[in-house]
Amino acid sequence: MFIGGVQKKQVPTYLSLANITITSFLPKPILATNSPNKFFDALALGKPIIVNSAGWTKDIVVDNEIGFYVDATKPEELANVLASLTNKKEELSGLKSKIRAVAEENFQADILAEKAMKILIQVNERSH
Repeated sequence: MFIGGVQKKQVPTYLSLANITITSFLPKPILATNSPNKFFDALALGKPIIVNSAGWTKDIVVDNEIGFYVDATKPEELANVLASLTNKKEELSGLKSKIRAVAEENFQADILAEKAMKILIQVNERSH
């Protein structure tokens, strides 16, 4: 089911009802570097993700087996993946702990803040 836009505060409610999410972009090279909120929202709730960008989001999804990559220029790939998942609600929900682990290992705010601080300290030390 596809719905229109929702308020940001409603996103967790809608995502909690979803079996899988889609993070999609136009096939523009610059968008491969994008950090989409919807991707992080899905990770936080442990929802499998279909991505169509060949950037870092694809690497996270494919390398960790927490969703699917489809080519943005081949919409039939998305249709085929969605059709193949029609009766796999339990299989998809079974990925929740794995997806949450990926989120916690890679995107915890305190860990990212520590990494950023180390970079800033290194840059500061080099400039003196």
